[in-house]
Amino acid sequence: MPIFEYKALDPSGKNVQGVIEADSQEDARKKLRKENIYTVNIKISSEKKAYKEIPFSKFFKIKSTSEIYLITRQLATLIGAGLPLVQALSIVEEQIEEENIKKIIMKIKENVTHGMTFADALSEHPKFF
Repeated sequence: MPIFEYKALDPSGKNVQGVIEADSQEDARKKLRKENIYTVNIKISSEKKAYKEIPFSKFFKIKSTSEIYLITRQLATLIGAGLPLVQALSIVEEQIEEENIKKIIMKIKENVTHGMTFADALSEHPKFF
């Protein structure tokens, strides 16, 4: 499923931007409208731009490694509870607010969905995993 980058307005009129996974640009707009987000600009994400690796210190807007631990722990808990890997990745992805991390998780989920092993999908992002 393609990934779209968007710039939009929230209900209070504040500018927001992010990424969303959808079948088409129109589906992406519909998903955002359901969340009361009104798109100003939406485009398919360029894979090179969307998934380029960023130095670790700039990649995370974190104050400690506990946030990295939290993402990993959530994924482990969901998989341990018996959820399929792709579904667990989707749930974790929905909870991530940092756009760059979300793009990485979306790419991993896409690769696993298309038959790549989870280990190989993770190894494509050595600065993250």
